[in-house]
Amino acid sequence: MPTPQRRSASPADKADKELLFKGVTCALIGLVVLVAPYVARSPSVQDMMARSAL
Repeated sequence: MPTPQRRSASPADKADKELLFKGVTCALIGLVVLVAPYVARSPSVQDMMARSAL
C-alpha cells in the first residue's frame, strides 16, 4: 500500500494565514485600547485612555 504524500502549504496559503493572524492581532489590540478606559482603576490612566474612546 503506498503511503500518502504530504502536500506542502503553498506560499499563498501561508500568506493568507499570516495576514489572518496579523488582522486578528490588530483587532485585539484595538479592542483593548477601546475597553481600557472602562476597566482602568487609576483616574490618570482613565483620563489618558479616554481620548481613544469611541
